[in-house]
Amino acid sequence: MRFSPLALAAVACLGTAPAHAAVFLQFGQADATNVFSYTNDGSGGAALAASGSVLLPALSSLDLADYGLSTTDTYHLSLNATSTSGVLTGFPGQIGQYFSGSLSISSQSAVNVLTIDFADAFFGAQVGGNVASLSLSAPPGLMTMFSTVFDFANVETESFALSFNNAVLAAGGSPFGASAIGDSTMSGVGNFDSQPLPPPFVPTVPEPATWAMMALGIGLVGFATRRHRRLAVTS
Repeated sequence: MRFSPLALAAVACLGTAPAHAAVFLQFGQADATNVFSYTNDGSGGAALAASGSVLLPALSSLDLADYGLSTTDTYHLSLNATSTSGVLTGFPGQIGQYFSGSLSISSQSAVNVLTIDFADAFFGAQVGGNVASLSLSAPPGLMTMFSTVFDFANVETESFALSFNNAVLAAGGSPFGASAIGDSTMSGVGNFDSQPLPPPFVPTVPEPATWAMMALGIGLVGFATRRHRRLAVTS
């Protein structure tokens, strides 16, 4: 599956990444299905959701193979977020809304490539248009990234930006009428940035002294068990 040059260009230009931040992961959908959805609850609130297959394109900033990732395998993306504000209007036909929730990308074997818990990411759209975006840039603590692939221990800033296209952003959604969008579906691409780039995650290996203590503990448990059995036979 090839990514649309226009879609990848949109991702490259997206977001509010801080100066000197670099992209450590991107995704593009594995097909043209509209896997993202915007649902208007009719009272000013909304939900964003997604569940579908994505591909991870090669990057100039790092080699995905060093992280055990493939540019040809498909991965699973999930997004669940709810609005934390009402609809905000700016120029005629343009809306904004804040969302909190989580986004995750995992391998087919359930390896956690990336999970993000975020608060107050900004969703922007043009009513009646076909593009929208969701983005957030924050120091650790305001947005949290988890992974068994990337090590975020020394990361100072994090950001992500999703670009939605093929959207059907129909006007509607009481009580805002033309200043809101109704239930909509979208396809999407996205990028994830950090400063500095995260190194590969390396599981902690116990020190030799820790191994020795574990072996001693197991040995003592075995000795106690054998002694208890002897006492039970004698009695």
